[in-house]
Amino acid sequence: MRAQAWRWLLLAGLVGGSMSLASGCSSGDDDAPGGGNKTSTGATGGTTGGTSAAGQGGTGATGGTTAGTGGTSATGGTGGSTGGTGGTGGTSATGGTGGSTGGSAGAATGGAPAGGGGGSAGAAAGSPATGGAPAGGMAGSLGSGGAAAGNGGGGMPATLVTPIMRSSTSYVLEFGDTYFEVNPTMGARVTNVHLKGGSNLLGAGKDADNMGSTFWPSPQSAWTWPPTADSSIGNINSKPYTATTDDTSMTLVGMAASVVGLSVTKKFAADLTQEAVIATYTMIGTAAGKSAAPWEVTRFPQSGVTFFPSGGTATTAKNTANNMDPAPTTTSAGCQWVSSPGVFASASAKDQLLVLNGVNNWLAHADAGWVVVKKFTNTPAGMIAPGEGEIDIYMNNPGNSGNPLPYMEVEEQGPYGAVGQGQMVDWTVIWFVRKLPDGVTASAGNQQLVDFVKSLVQ
Repeated sequence: MRAQAWRWLLLAGLVGGSMSLASGCSSGDDDAPGGGNKTSTGATGGTTGGTSAAGQGGTGATGGTTAGTGGTSATGGTGGSTGGTGGTGGTSATGGTGGSTGGSAGAATGGAPAGGGGGSAGAAAGSPATGGAPAGGMAGSLGSGGAAAGNGGGGMPATLVTPIMRSSTSYVLEFGDTYFEVNPTMGARVTNVHLKGGSNLLGAGKDADNMGSTFWPSPQSAWTWPPTADSSIGNINSKPYTATTDDTSMTLVGMAASVVGLSVTKKFAADLTQEAVIATYTMIGTAAGKSAAPWEVTRFPQSGVTFFPSGGTATTAKNTANNMDPAPTTTSAGCQWVSSPGVFASASAKDQLLVLNGVNNWLAHADAGWVVVKKFTNTPAGMIAPGEGEIDIYMNNPGNSGNPLPYMEVEEQGPYGAVGQGQMVDWTVIWFVRKLPDGVTASAGNQQLVDFVKSLVQ
């Protein structure tokens, strides 16, 4: 990635829920997204009662409580029709009968997966009828309560397009609007991520090895640049992996890289309910006395905005070690923002790098009409690999020799620790790939954009 001792950065993205969220960037927890909010209108009371001569019949009571908007833009059904007034009783006769049973509630429209629950049933209907003149009639009977409100917007899960193996170089998770492709022959690299009918959202650097999304062991100081040979981490980064599939996932097993004493297995699984890709990276110790942290590196064209919860602590030690300038940021809507393309003082200016720790549990990159979001477990500052950061954002200066394409890397790292011989250490990143809602732009400081991302990761 970078000239000399550096590499590249990364990314991760599904289902849109309610966006009536508190302002700010923090998601508040590390759990995967669940169901939608639960509110909607209950059914109202019965139809109009019959008419006779005297007493006023009972009025049907309004139906039950609300049961609302479902998981993802799915609206719960509205309740039945209004309860009728009881009939009028005749003189010295029996009062009119109260309102009959209320109308049935409307059915909910099916939303995206993980919708809200159904509405509550309507309450009982109206009071008895008033008696007629002098010897008033019998009270009208109660109108029945409205029927239960519609179900919440819990639509059917997305359907995975099979087979996952399209060819020896193309293993694909395709479901809903998400297309996620991996090439086992290129280090099990993620090579193509896009929305249905769209173009590849991932980018490429100066050569075929520096493209898409990959996995590295951290710290970078444990291996040499470029990561193309086993004397570096070529067996992890670029050499072929052995691939297998099941009904909803692919598993790719790599060779050991002796320089770091590790092999890596990657599993990419389709979560059809929340329309997300669950990436699980497993570092397996192949030598004694080794330590490492997991590191996902995702490349995009140098365009759009990258953002994450504010409050992280920036460091420039890695910039100095790799002869780079700090990438400029802004802070608003509870987030830190890196806008691209980067602004460089001259064609020969240094590349730019932002390194920081303590950013909560997600990282997003948005561009024209789309966003890719990666959710992960926050790594405490004391567990970051030596000389590294929990998040790195890198932008090259295309004027520099050897870096002709403007690209960027969006990266996150997990906890650093021992990986003993035969030990397996798992680390998970959840990817959401989404079209932005109408009217929401990929611009720094956009609270609607932040709210939309928070609806995915909380």
